[in-house]
Amino acid sequence: MSFHENQKIIIDVTPTLHGSEYASGDALFNHIEIPKAVKEAGGCSKLINVTVNSKKAAATGMTVILMQSAQSMESANTAMDITAVEGTAANFLGHVDFGSSSSFDMGNYIISMATGNTQTKTHTLPMLVQADNNSTSIYFTAVILGTVTYAASDLTFRFHIEY
Repeated sequence: MSFHENQKIIIDVTPTLHGSEYASGDALFNHIEIPKAVKEAGGCSKLINVTVNSKKAAATGMTVILMQSAQSMESANTAMDITAVEGTAANFLGHVDFGSSSSFDMGNYIISMATGNTQTKTHTLPMLVQADNNSTSIYFTAVILGTVTYAASDLTFRFHIEY
């Protein structure tokens, strides 16, 4: 019998954001790669937590949507409205909710933790994620749940992963 200790990693991703005001329901960006989300091509890992570090001094809720494929979604700063074909091609893995009440405000810097759905009292983490057969990456997009303006590098998404 052998003992295998799980490896853990935190992967930071800082997307380039649109510099004008986002409305509630807008995509923050098209899709972004989370490199090395799984240890081997086509592999599976456990997403333990997601945090969002914000240089914006206003807590705004959002939903992070995880997908297996690098499927083009909505353009930045437009309402999320994909087709069934796009949804199927994305191979959605799940979503993670961030309520504005899950944020810790330190003045001009905010840390948000995944909270789950506060209406249904359900939590989506941890969850298993799997890359496409020839990849070690998964992808994500985010939908903002309020009105806010971000500078280009205001948000960093931190993915806490266990291989």
